[in-house]
Amino acid sequence: SSHWDDHFHGHVLELGSGTGLAGLCVGRHCGRNIERLTLTDGMPLVVSNLQHNVDATSSLEALAIPCEVSLLNWTEPSCPVLEEHPADVIIGTDVVYDLTAIDPLVSLLETLLNKRGSTSAAASSSSSSSPRSRDPCAILAIAHRSAATIEAFKKALGASTLILEELRFSEETWEQVRTWTCLAQDYNSLIAGVGVDDDSPPLGVHIYLISPTHSPTSG
Repeated sequence: SSHWDDHFHGHVLELGSGTGLAGLCVGRHCGRNIERLTLTDGMPLVVSNLQHNVDATSSLEALAIPCEVSLLNWTEPSCPVLEEHPADVIIGTDVVYDLTAIDPLVSLLETLLNKRGSTSAAASSSSSSSPRSRDPCAILAIAHRSAATIEAFKKALGASTLILEELRFSEETWEQVRTWTCLAQDYNSLIAGVGVDDDSPPLGVHIYLISPTHSPTSG
């Protein structure tokens, strides 16, 4: 949709891609301003399957942008494509479920979002209204599996140089999401988080926008 076209631009990096469904959907349907897509996971076998899915999708000519697959361990981050093409937008779905993974995730986000994005170099010669002039950001869809995990994630972000904003959507939008969410294998565990406390969101999923406290392109 045009709403998400406004958020996705430049080099989009997905963390914890799994099968690559979310990343491939973004590349397919929100690609107006996207120049490159990189899907990552921390498990070699998952990365192998992920590459298969990308190849299969590409063979159908369903992607109009370059798409790469890479192994990325959050505790020892090393991703050659990010050295050459830093991320402009980072996405992730259900990446906050293990308390031990929260600090490495936030540390990785802090490092990547404070790097200069691949399209930021062109910002000085572009209109300020152009997607190229935007600062890097992350958009994460986090299942509300427990209040303690969400609180730990917010606390870790609060101690970082990043800003957290929860995106709000209309009931109509959530009903559209429900049409697809009910097909998820773990749908029952997702809706188990609905209404368990005051912070639980519709369908048990938080949508967070995370950005650096200052522009990494300045100075």
